[in-house]
Amino acid sequence: MYDQRKEAIRQRLAGQKPRFICYNLDRSESWFFKWWNRYKRFGSDGLDDLSRAAYIVANKTGPSLETAILGIREQLELRDTEETRYGLIGSPTIAREMQQLGYSQAEIPPLRTIEYILQRNQKTHPIAQTKKEKWNRKDYPAPPAIEPNDVQQIDLVGPRYLTGQSTKYYFLVIKDIVGKAVFVDVVDNRKADTIVLFQAEGWQNIGLPKVLQMDNGSEFIGSPRYPKSLSRPIKLCLYLGIEILFIPPKSPWRNGCVENFNGLLDELMIRTQRLTNYEQMRLEARIFTKVCNSRHPHPALNYLTAMEYRQQHPVQLLPPDFQLPNWKKSPKQGTISFIRMVRKSGRITLLQEKFDIDPDLKWEYVYASIVIHEQKLKIWHKGSLIKMFDYQL
Repeated sequence: MYDQRKEAIRQRLAGQKPRFICYNLDRSESWFFKWWNRYKRFGSDGLDDLSRAAYIVANKTGPSLETAILGIREQLELRDTEETRYGLIGSPTIAREMQQLGYSQAEIPPLRTIEYILQRNQKTHPIAQTKKEKWNRKDYPAPPAIEPNDVQQIDLVGPRYLTGQSTKYYFLVIKDIVGKAVFVDVVDNRKADTIVLFQAEGWQNIGLPKVLQMDNGSEFIGSPRYPKSLSRPIKLCLYLGIEILFIPPKSPWRNGCVENFNGLLDELMIRTQRLTNYEQMRLEARIFTKVCNSRHPHPALNYLTAMEYRQQHPVQLLPPDFQLPNWKKSPKQGTISFIRMVRKSGRITLLQEKFDIDPDLKWEYVYASIVIHEQKLKIWHKGSLIKMFDYQL
């Protein structure tokens, strides 16, 4: 089951132990390690069922075009300048480079053909067939993301250490789900004041979201000892009219867009660059951000970069002279939302408080919103309002 394989890999990449994953998905450890090893070798393509047909590559591209594809790949692999060292080298980037070089749309082979050419010349791993099996899954109430900045995801990666140092460093990342724009920075603490400065600078660069989605880390949700005392990152969102959305606990794969980007960040920068000091880390984070936004083509955007796409779809930026609000003032309006699974008891837990929903909905997901100006907690299931509680922060 293709989706089950993806779920297993997402959980493993999020730090879950194989034994827990196998128990959670009701699978054997031999099944897990088969697909984990396939993933490590072939990437996400390795999760497809392998074709049993004889492997024959039809020579649909002429020798000169194939030579051009291999030459572009070699140039991309050099990564010898500031502008290229964080560049991608896959078939979408090669196709885009051919387009930039003046090849007509008819001359540029399909991405799968480019992949086969690379494979035949031992430049990449084989591609598995694209047929995917269906797997019935619970309805998950993800917020609609249609236009740029409808939904952004934020995450904190770390701690990371420099060689011979004990100081903890963290990478902060914001990514727009639709427009693919990102903003990355490095910090040496997880304090609320540091997080809000990052949020503000990020929104001055990639624009304000309607919804900011995050995990349940204390740096975002606040101290569990004072669950109704709103954190500054939450207050900043409310002040700017941004809905905050917390994904289910211990489910980082629900922040899949930014989690996938974190893997790219780790692969292209954290593991490959020799980072020796804090200033260099921050500089590299800015270079990485610029390259990702200006040079990485996205198939979902018709192979435009995030910057090119944003030129066609303008976004609202936070003004450069923005001043942080007075934290002592309690927000009078705004929405704080949570996606939660109803337990067997029919309850959910929000900010250390339990709420009775419906035992018939056990193991189903609900969308719970604290609407501050109404002093209400509203519970939604499959798009319908099913319950409402009086609620005051």
